[in-house]
Amino acid sequence: MRGIANGSGVPFLHIMILNFRKEILPFITESEKPKDEDTIDDCSDILVVSDTITVAAHNEDANVALVSHA
Repeated sequence: MRGIANGSGVPFLHIMILNFRKEILPFITESEKPKDEDTIDDCSDILVVSDTITVAAHNEDANVALVSHA
């Protein structure tokens, strides 16, 4: 996320909040939620690179039909 923020010129906090919106939205009141917020097609991606490990992970949390299958 830091690389995305640095490369795009967008503040890191904005990128972080965008990536965690599914986790954050349940705590926002209905009147404060964006009217066009629709995350049913979203999946989660994580990339971790360090001196000792490299991990790329993706999950299909978009469709309930994929639970336990992807």
